[in-house]
Amino acid sequence: MEKNTKLMYKTLYAVCLTAFIILSYVSFYFGNNVNKIYYYGFAISIPLGLIAYHFHSKFKYLNEVDELKKKWGKKVKKKRQMRLIKRLFDSVEKDDKDKFYIDDQTWNDLTMDEIYPIIDRTITTPGEEALYLLLRSPFIKIPKIIHRKELINKLQKDDDFRGKVQSNLLIIGKQKGNMTLPLIFGSSLPERPTYAFLYDIMALLAVASIISIAFLGFKAVFMFIMPVFFINLFIHYSADQKINVDISSIKYLSKIIKVSKIMSKELRENGFGEYADIFEKTYLKCKDIDKKGGALSTGGGTIDPIREYVNVFFLVQVRNFYRAVGSIEKNKKDLRELYIKIGEIDALLSIASFRSGIDNYVEPEFIDDGAYININDAVNPLIENAVPNSISVNGDGIIITGANMSGKSTYLRTVGVNILFAQTICTCLSKAYKGSIFRIMTSISSADNIIGGKSYYLAEAEALLKIINASGEPIPVFCMIDEIFRGTNSVERIAASAEILRYLVKHNAVVIVATHDLELVDLVGNEYKYYYFTENISETELNFDYKIREGVSKNKNAVKIMKYLGYPDEIIEKTNSRISAKID
Repeated sequence: MEKNTKLMYKTLYAVCLTAFIILSYVSFYFGNNVNKIYYYGFAISIPLGLIAYHFHSKFKYLNEVDELKKKWGKKVKKKRQMRLIKRLFDSVEKDDKDKFYIDDQTWNDLTMDEIYPIIDRTITTPGEEALYLLLRSPFIKIPKIIHRKELINKLQKDDDFRGKVQSNLLIIGKQKGNMTLPLIFGSSLPERPTYAFLYDIMALLAVASIISIAFLGFKAVFMFIMPVFFINLFIHYSADQKINVDISSIKYLSKIIKVSKIMSKELRENGFGEYADIFEKTYLKCKDIDKKGGALSTGGGTIDPIREYVNVFFLVQVRNFYRAVGSIEKNKKDLRELYIKIGEIDALLSIASFRSGIDNYVEPEFIDDGAYININDAVNPLIENAVPNSISVNGDGIIITGANMSGKSTYLRTVGVNILFAQTICTCLSKAYKGSIFRIMTSISSADNIIGGKSYYLAEAEALLKIINASGEPIPVFCMIDEIFRGTNSVERIAASAEILRYLVKHNAVVIVATHDLELVDLVGNEYKYYYFTENISETELNFDYKIREGVSKNKNAVKIMKYLGYPDEIIEKTNSRISAKID
């Protein structure tokens, strides 16, 4: 059916375009060489050109819909400006009691800026931003997670419904630079100038100048039409310099409002009733923005030169702009909610596509209380052919020991990402996932901040204090720590580390810590379980199997790696001598 429709639009476009070209040429040639009456042929050829453009737009749109269907389940390669994508997260109020918000430290520790593009298949700008917001706002209420899972499953399994949603979102599309978000989330909008009433007066004069043709004939063109046109031309482009960016944003916002209305019925019939309610309510309040935004010119396209002349002569653009701004200011709260919700649908669609493109995933199972988690064969989405590992914790903590590069940090990130995925996208990269609801916090990649004047140790100490302050709440903290207090001396590091680990596990926190400090094992006792990673290093080979094992690693590989890399024998021998003397 769609193939036939595409062929029909393509044929109609070709026919109308051919007729436009032929009729325009005939009108010009015979009007110029035979009789000026033939110039009236342009009255037919110009509408034919506009009709051809309409059919071409329809054909192009259907092509884009087909492309979306072909790309379903596939990773989308494109440039992403994370600085812009995160602006919605930065703009929203963090006051939803059903959610926990991931801090910058944890987001960066889990390398989520690199993971985000793997999931992102969004069609719209609000969708890009809402997906980022969703990933940084894990639910802490089980019914909310279950409901989101049902919506994702609907989009994943119902091809017909999904196709309709995709087609509607494609009408919105992406906005370069995304200036719509600051328009509705910013603190202020462009103010209507005190002389704005002159725009209406000049528009009335433009209408009057056209009417004057009936009384003055051709003289009206020079006496009234041309002077009014040039005055309005000056007004139009003077105003355009001030409001051009906001015009594009209002135009984009009007598309969001229009599409939300179109989608409402379909959404309500397919289990997205809460979204339909918001869309219908907002449309009733903001439909005038849709109408005024649709009248604004954004440049480009075959039809726009004609529209541009109308905009200039009757000052359509500037008059509609300030009317739309007034309505936006009045309905900011509703427009913000609409923007987020239209983005959420796109984000859920993206998650469904991500699921469809991976072989092994599982939907998480949750329990109401405790600090329990069991994940079987979890992998990290950034690693191809990743070695799966498991974890099982019930109210206690885990200390992981092992050699450098053996997989400890990757394991921490793998566990953290899967917990975050469970409570955000309802999709875990494992064979099984069962656990409590957690608030996720990490201290994995603290670094010196030269500009801010913070040392490595200070940055790490602040991150750990944030985790300590978050513990003790009804919802447990799941925290992952890599090489605790590595930025300070060994005596203070080990003493402070032991006390922090014992404190956290007593205050409703599940702790996984990776460390080289084997002394911690004796200091924290049976409050923690012990696991390790190991390696196989020879003079010619460096091998890691990246499998976690129960117990404590006694291997040390720093000197072995130095030897493998070709350090001078003198350094290796004297280093080993120092180590032996210390042990003895």
